[in-house]
Amino acid sequence: MDFQVRVLSSIAVLVGLICLAVMLRKLKVLDESHGALFAKLVAQVTLPATIFVYLVEQPIPWRKTQLAGIMFLA
Repeated sequence: MDFQVRVLSSIAVLVGLICLAVMLRKLKVLDESHGALFAKLVAQVTLPATIFVYLVEQPIPWRKTQLAGIMFLA
């Protein structure tokens, strides 16, 4: 259940950002030229931050860390 809540909260943040952009566009605060900037913001800031937060909250067993190190060195 905890995993589902995290996934839903991550999706809610992304949907919220998209809704915010749509509202700002309807209020004429954003125009067509801001679309690329907003897409870049979502792709290069929000998604990596979401992944990072998820990874920080997960415990990583020592055995898996060793295996990842071996694969990196191979």
